[in-house]
Amino acid sequence: MAQAEEKIATEKTELEREIARLKSLEGMEAKSELDLHNRRLASANEDLKRQNRKLEE
Repeated sequence: MAQAEEKIATEKTELEREIARLKSLEGMEAKSELDLHNRRLASANEDLKRQNRKLEE
């Protein structure tokens, strides 16, 4: 009985670690997507600034 409880506790700990690892990966993926989106917005912003300067000439 004690061995079974110990095994269950060990498995629970391993699962909790795996869940934490997956949440961390999920967070990194979301950050990566936001970074990409921000780079695209910055590029579009620079394009609009160039167009604006050309129109002002």
